[in-house]
Amino acid sequence: MKKLLLIYFLYLLTTQKNFAQTPHFRNYTVDDGLPSSHVYRAFQDSKGFMWFCTDKGIARFDGYKFEKFTTKNGLPNNDIWHCAEDSQQRIWFLSYANAFFYFDLKDGKFHVIENPYKELHDTHIWCYVSESKNIMKIILGQRDILLLDVEKKKASIAAINYAESYPLIKNNSFFSKKYNNRLEVWHLRAFSEGFQHNILKKQHIIQSKSNIQPEFWDKAVSIIFDDDKTIYANNDSICFFKNKKNVTRRLKDLSPSPSPQLSLILNVGNINRKLVLTEDDAFVINENIERIKSLDFIKNFNVNTIYFDNENNLWLCTKNRGLLMLSSQALKSEILSEISNEISVTTLTKDKYDRIWIGDNQGHIYILTKDNKLYLQHLNINKNIPIKKIVHSTTKAIILWNDASMMLFPLSEVNTKNLTPKTLKLEFNKTTVHQNNSNILIGLNVKNIIFLTENLFLIANSLHISLLKDYFNTFFIDYLKLSIHPNSRGVKTNVMYFNREKHIIFTGTNKGLQKIYLNKKVAKFIPYNKVLPILSKPISCFETDNEKALWVGTDGYGVYRFYREKPFEIPELSGMIINHLYFEKENNRLFVSTNEGIFVLNSIIKGHHFAYKIKRISLAQGLPTLEVNSTVVRDGKLFVGTSKGLATLPLNTITQSSKEKQYIPLIIKNIKINRQDTTIHTLYNLNYRQNNLDIEFVALSFKSDKNIKYNYKMLSSNDNTDTAWHSVQDLHKEFSLLASGKYEFHLQGFDIDGTPSQPIKPITFIINPPFWQTLWFKTFIVSVILALIILYFFIRTKNIKKKEEEKTEINKKFAELELQALQAQMNPHFVFNALSAIQNFILNNNTEEATNFLSKFSRLMRLFLESSRNKYIALSEEKVLLEYYIQLEELRFKGKFTSKIQIDTEVSLDTEIPSMLLQPFVENAINHGLVYKENNDGFLHIQFKQDENKLICIIEDNGIGRQKAAEIKSKSLKPYKSRSTEITEERLRSLELIENTKIEVSIIDKQDTNQTAIGTKVMIVMYL
Repeated sequence: MKKLLLIYFLYLLTTQKNFAQTPHFRNYTVDDGLPSSHVYRAFQDSKGFMWFCTDKGIARFDGYKFEKFTTKNGLPNNDIWHCAEDSQQRIWFLSYANAFFYFDLKDGKFHVIENPYKELHDTHIWCYVSESKNIMKIILGQRDILLLDVEKKKASIAAINYAESYPLIKNNSFFSKKYNNRLEVWHLRAFSEGFQHNILKKQHIIQSKSNIQPEFWDKAVSIIFDDDKTIYANNDSICFFKNKKNVTRRLKDLSPSPSPQLSLILNVGNINRKLVLTEDDAFVINENIERIKSLDFIKNFNVNTIYFDNENNLWLCTKNRGLLMLSSQALKSEILSEISNEISVTTLTKDKYDRIWIGDNQGHIYILTKDNKLYLQHLNINKNIPIKKIVHSTTKAIILWNDASMMLFPLSEVNTKNLTPKTLKLEFNKTTVHQNNSNILIGLNVKNIIFLTENLFLIANSLHISLLKDYFNTFFIDYLKLSIHPNSRGVKTNVMYFNREKHIIFTGTNKGLQKIYLNKKVAKFIPYNKVLPILSKPISCFETDNEKALWVGTDGYGVYRFYREKPFEIPELSGMIINHLYFEKENNRLFVSTNEGIFVLNSIIKGHHFAYKIKRISLAQGLPTLEVNSTVVRDGKLFVGTSKGLATLPLNTITQSSKEKQYIPLIIKNIKINRQDTTIHTLYNLNYRQNNLDIEFVALSFKSDKNIKYNYKMLSSNDNTDTAWHSVQDLHKEFSLLASGKYEFHLQGFDIDGTPSQPIKPITFIINPPFWQTLWFKTFIVSVILALIILYFFIRTKNIKKKEEEKTEINKKFAELELQALQAQMNPHFVFNALSAIQNFILNNNTEEATNFLSKFSRLMRLFLESSRNKYIALSEEKVLLEYYIQLEELRFKGKFTSKIQIDTEVSLDTEIPSMLLQPFVENAINHGLVYKENNDGFLHIQFKQDENKLICIIEDNGIGRQKAAEIKSKSLKPYKSRSTEITEERLRSLELIENTKIEVSIIDKQDTNQTAIGTKVMIVMYL
C-alpha cells in the first residue's frame, strides 16, 4: 500500500520538463548521518527537532548532526514510513513491524509494545488515534482495530462501530452513503496523510449534504482530513470543505499547463499549505486554493514527499539522494541554469538600458535583458581568458580581460550580430591612429580604465596612468604620463578611481592606496601608507556612496570608508578578502562581496556621524557558494556572481528582518556532572565533589545552517560574580572546579537573521560546601569551642570555688576555734572578777555575804559553762545569765547602783542571740561607769525591743562616762588590761564570717546641756 501512495509521484517526476532557474539546495546524505538515502517523510516535533523516516531507520536532526536510530537502538523494524506526535509528547511511527513503538520526548527514549495477535502480524499500521491519555486506537491495513493501553503495554482487539470508530467514516453523511462499505486506496490515504490530525482525534469536517456533482467522486484521487477542513481532489479539481461551505477550483486555473491532470495532493507540514502534483507541474497552494509557489525544480529529483517546517524551510525527501533542503529565504532564490555551476562569474555590471552584463572565467560575455532573456555574445576570437571588468558609457562598452587587453564597441551592436573585432595595438609612448566604425580589440597592457567622457578614457597599466583619446575613431595616447609609484619597484596597479570635482586620482596597488592630484597636467603624488599604515596593504576595489565618501576594499584586511580624509574601518569585516564593492544609491546600502558570502551595510548618516547596520547573506539565503565575486541590483533583486554560477535573491526577504515577534527553540540537550550524564532539571543540589559541569545545548534554526551565535552567563552567589554575557563557539560549555555556592546558568541564541531564542528558565546549581565548611558545622565548632571555654571556666571556677570553700571552711574552723578560744578567754575574766569579790568579802570577815556571793557565783558559773558550749542561746536564758551577773556585781559594790532588765512584749523570749554577747557591755557599764559615781545613785537599764526583723538591745547607764573612766584607769597601778571589748569585736567578726550573722554596735556618750558626761548608752542591733 505504501507503493500505491508514491506511484503517482514516481510517474510525475519522469515526465517533467526543464525550466530555466532552480534554487540551491543543501544536500544531506548517508555521509552526513542519515540511515539511508531513501527518505519517506519528514516531521518536526513540538520541541523543534526534525525527524526523518527512511527504509533503514529513523534520524533526528538538530541542524548540526543527525542522531540515527535503528534496530540496534531497540526499534522493532527499520522500514518506517510515517510518524506523528500525540498530546502527551509521544511520537508514534508507522511501519510493517509486528510491534507498536513510540519515542517519548519527555524521557528521550523509545518504547516498544509487542503485538500479541500473530494473525495480525502481516498487516501494517495505517493510523493511531488517541482515545485518552494512555489509550491508543490502532487502525490496521485490513480494517482491524486494536486498543492499546500505553501504561500497561497491552493490546486488545476492539469491535468496529462505524458510527463511533474514528477515523473510519460510516454514518449518514453524503460521503459515507456514496461509498457505503467500499474502502478505497485514497480513503485509506486520508488516514496516513492526516496522521497528525487523526492521532489527536480532531473532528472530521464532513458535510451531510453535498453540492458537489456526482461525477467528481468518479474521478476521485485523494482526500485529506485537516483540523479545520477536508480536502477532496479528483483528476481536474480540488475542493475544500470549510465553515460548512465548499470551495472548488479547477486545476487548469492553477497550472499553466494546457490540460493539467492531478496526480496527487499531499500534506506538507503546514496546515495552510498543500503540495499539488500534476503530470508536468508541481506547486503549493494556500487555504484559499491559490497557487503561491512553483516547485518546478523538483522534476530534477526523485521525490517521495516534501515538508515545510516552522521556519518555512522546505525539505525534499527523495528516493535516492537523501534530503534536499531549502531555507525559507533560499526558496525564493534562483540559480541561472544556463550558466553552468562549474563556471565562475567574475564580473557584473548594469548599463543605461538596465541590462546586466555578465563576464565569466572562460571569457564569455552574457547580457541579461530587462525581461530576463539571456544572450551570449559571440566573439569571433579565441579568447578563453577570464573577464576582469566591464565598463560602460552612454554609447560604448569596454571589456577588460585578465591579460590586460581590452575591447571597445558601440552598445548599438549588442545582440545584433557576431562581433568580429579588429585588433589594434596601442603603445603608451606614441600616438596610434585607427579609423573604423565597428568594434576594435586593443592590444594594450591595461590594468584599469575609467570613462571620463564618451571619447576620453583614463587608463592605467602597472606603472603609468595616461589618457586614451578617441577623436572620430582616431585613437591615440595622450603625452601625459604619470608614474603610479615613483622610485619604487614591484608596485602594480589593481584599481583606479577618479574624483572629477577635485581632479584627484586614487589608485589601489598591491602596496597600498595612492593619491595623485592633477593640476594643469602636473601631478602631485601622496602615498597614503605614510598617513595610515593599514593602507600599505593590497587594495582590491573602490566604490563611492551618496555622501561621496570613498570605500576601499582590501585583499585580506577588510573595508574602509574615507570621508573628508578621515578613514573609518568596518570592524565586522576586519581580516576579510574583499572581492567587490557595490553601492545601491536608491536604498543607501553597500554590498560587500567576499569569500565568506555577502555583507550588506545599510548606512545611517546623521550629519558627520556615520553609522550602519550589517547583515550577512550566506548559503542559508540561497547562495550556491560563499565565494562571491560581484553583485548588482535590479528591480528588487540581487544578482550575485559566484564561483558556482549566477544566483538571484529577492532583497525584500534577505535584507529585512521579520516584523513579527519570533523566537527560535533553545534546547538543553544534556548536562554532565563529573562527566556523567544526568536527567535534565532546572535545579541541581550537588555535593562539593560534583563541581565539574558540562552543559550541552542547541538552538533549532535549520535555515541558519549552523550560523547561530550563543551567549551565556554564569551568575554566582560568590563575591565578584561576572554578570556579562560571553559568547561560546561550541555546542557545550564546561565549568571546572567550581567553588561551593549557588550558580545560575543563563543561555541565549541568535539565528542567522539575529532572531533571538525563546527565553528558557535559568538552570540553578547549588554546590554544597564540604561539611567542614558548612554553617552548621562552623556553628557546631564554635559552639564546641565556646562550650569548652565555658566548661574550662566552669571547672576552673568550680575549682576556685571549691578551693575558696575549702579555704572558707578552714577559715570557719579557725574562726570557730578562735571563737571558742575567745569564749574560753571570757571564762577567766569572769572567774577573776568573781574571786576578787569573794576575797574582798573574806578579808572583811563578811562570811554571810561571801557565802551568798559564792552560792550565786557557782550558779552563774554553771549557767555560763552551759551557754559557752553553744554559739546561740535563747533570750530568756541570756536574761537569767545577766540577772545573776548583775546580782553578783551588786553584792560586790553595795549600794552603788540599781538595775532593770526590760523586755518589750513584742519580743519573743525564744529569740536566739549569740551567747555571752551582752555581758561584756554590762560589765563595762558597771565597772567603768557606775562604781565611780559618787552619790551611789547609779542606774543600769537594759532594754530589748523588736523593730521588724531587727532585735535591738540598749544598755544604758548614768555613770561617769567613758572619758573620765579612761582618766581614772590611766592613774590606776593595776597592771591588768581588760580585753573584753576587743574580744567582743573579734567575736562579732567571727560570727559574721561563720554564720553570716550581722550585728551592729554603737556606743553613745551621754552629756547634759553643759556638755558634762552623764553616762553611756550602748545600742546593739541584731539582724534576725
